[in-house]
Amino acid sequence: MEKMLSPEDICKAFAIKKSTLYSWTSRGLIPYVKVNGLLRFSESTIEPWLKLKERGINISRVENILKAADKLRADG
Repeated sequence: MEKMLSPEDICKAFAIKKSTLYSWTSRGLIPYVKVNGLLRFSESTIEPWLKLKERGINISRVENILKAADKLRADG
């Protein structure tokens, strides 16, 4: 089974507050899953997400990509 990270793990690794992390999840800016109502982060999903950040894609760019993906899903 793959390693799942807790919000505390992510906050510590990124040096961010929990409120920032929860804001990112509610806005769809970071990949996550809910397990029994608890936020968890797949290590294998977080790593590629971080690679995108290393290449200079900023938060607003990610938001635009996610909005376009949502629109495509809605349009079928």
